[in-house]
Amino acid sequence: AGGADKGGGDARLAQWIALQSKTRKMETSKFEELYLSKQKGLPALMHKVLGFEGGANGGEEEDGEVEAQMQALLELCEEVGDASGWFAGGYKEMKSTFGEEWLKVERRVEAM
Repeated sequence: AGGADKGGGDARLAQWIALQSKTRKMETSKFEELYLSKQKGLPALMHKVLGFEGGANGGEEEDGEVEAQMQALLELCEEVGDASGWFAGGYKEMKSTFGEEWLKVERRVEAM
């Protein structure tokens, strides 16, 4: 995982995994599976954010459609906000992993 190639990275990652799994009251192996799957899911989340089309019907949505779009938007924004929590190095590691593409996602979320 990210940062493991730097000196002491493996130890820091193991410590972070142990702390996170204890905090979440999960077995270490289960948390490790969860955080790896969350990291692997980030490109799909980024694609969803960049491709989000709220109000695609030119303002002719029914109230239920608007409500559903707002809910989808809130969920996307929440997922983006939580994303850095799945990296031992937090936001800095996540940003270095995804680079300019992540900055596009942030700008898109701010605009929404």
